[in-house]
Amino acid sequence: MRKYLIDFRSTINLTQQEVAESVGMSRQYYQAIEAGRRQADLKTSMIAKLADVFGVSASEIYRMEAEYQATREQILQAHGMK
Repeated sequence: MRKYLIDFRSTINLTQQEVAESVGMSRQYYQAIEAGRRQADLKTSMIAKLADVFGVSASEIYRMEAEYQATREQILQAHGMK
């Protein structure tokens, strides 16, 4: 789960639908990104759009995504799944 996206969204009281519409995707697709079911879907253009919506820099999104991916890999390795 990309908790940082949920935290950013809830901090400014946006729904998944509102974020999805702002970045040009369906709510279901955005929900899958937040839930971590779409691992490789945060491309540069999407990160820029999310940064705009949340009012943070793209580098902050990149940093948070890198931390998320590293933690995910660590969990998978700890459970012998990688």
